[in-house]
Amino acid sequence: MKSDNPYILAGAADTALRELRKLARHDDPAIRRRVAEHPRVPLRLLVELSADGDADVRIAVSESPRLPESVLERLAEDCCDDVRYALAENLNLPMSILSRLADDDNPFVSQRSIVSLKRLQPCSVAGLDQDPERAALSG
Repeated sequence: MKSDNPYILAGAADTALRELRKLARHDDPAIRRRVAEHPRVPLRLLVELSADGDADVRIAVSESPRLPESVLERLAEDCCDDVRYALAENLNLPMSILSRLADDDNPFVSQRSIVSLKRLQPCSVAGLDQDPERAALSG
């Protein structure tokens, strides 16, 4: 049974791609976020949504394993700390981007990235959190 509710449509497995394209331009950011989370959303649409004005939509996009590295790099420079923090939590992110986020100006983003790096490479990043400046910020 097909729903007329755009939120339900944006998440339904059987929603046509043309409908997803239409919903990606919906006024409600919750609908656009749901489109970004859809498993069949076209890559072109994900890239478009990566520049959405709503941070929650960009966060949803950042969680897609299909994003090109160039889009991930752009999101790693996002003006919103929450978007960068979400990236720093992503263990599927390229190491180069996680490493760059470890030097983020926001101490929460930086620390989260360090934790992610430690989970991926416990031996090679053991000294990252020993930096006195970082320790002062997190302490």
